[in-house]
Amino acid sequence: DAGSTISIYNGATLIGTTVADATTGVWSFTPTTPLTDGPYALTATATDAAGNTSAPTAAFNLTVDTAAPADPVITQASGTTISGTAEAGSTVDIDLDGDGTPDATVTADATTGVWTYT
Repeated sequence: DAGSTISIYNGATLIGTTVADATTGVWSFTPTTPLTDGPYALTATATDAAGNTSAPTAAFNLTVDTAAPADPVITQASGTTISGTAEAGSTVDIDLDGDGTPDATVTADATTGVWTYT
């Protein structure tokens, strides 16, 4: 509801509140302390001026990962294929001509970290 107080939770822990716009009901939330690395299951409730509180939203799951991945490794290079390993799920930029600009981009496998470019 417009003007309601929105409470943001990670699991059962309240991490902050914000107020929905008085006209549109739109809201946003920025934590006063940045979220640390790790998984989060965020939910929200709304409390109106009369003190009625809604049921929580479905969980919005996310993982904060601020650590840079380890450098990717090229394990094979042939005339037509380059392959290697990197952090699972990471993006690997490939610079074929050494000019510092990626000529190709691949995604490492989400489980094994193996990547291939042909």
